[in-house]
Amino acid sequence: MAIIFHIAEAPQWAVAQQQEQYEAHSLAEVGFIHGATFSQLPKVAHTFYAGRDDLLLLEIDSERLTSQVRWEAPVHPQTIEDVNHLDQKVFPHIYGSVNLGAVVSVRPLQWQQEGFDIR
Repeated sequence: MAIIFHIAEAPQWAVAQQQEQYEAHSLAEVGFIHGATFSQLPKVAHTFYAGRDDLLLLEIDSERLTSQVRWEAPVHPQTIEDVNHLDQKVFPHIYGSVNLGAVVSVRPLQWQQEGFDIR
C-alpha cells in the first residue's frame, strides 16, 4: 500500500461526503490535487498552511485510486522560497478526483505554537 497525504479544508471534505468523491480547489485551478509523502508533509504543512485550524489530513491509498498519480516537480509555489524550503524534487499529483474508497484515514490537522502535530 503506497500512501499519499493530502491536506484538505473541512468544508471541501463535507462536500465530498455528499458527492462520494473528493475534489480540491487545485483540481479546477491547475488540473490536479496536490499530495505529499509522509516525509514531505511537515514542510508542506508549515509552508502553505501555517496557523490554520480548519484542516484535515487525508491518507490516500494510491493503489485504490481510480485517478492517475504522477510524481512531478512542485507546481505553482507561492514564492521561490517556498520551493527552496520544501527541498524536494518530486511530489505526488493526483490527476482527477479522489474516490472515497481510496481514503483510508481522515483526521484533524491541528496547528500548535511550534507547528502542526503530524504523527
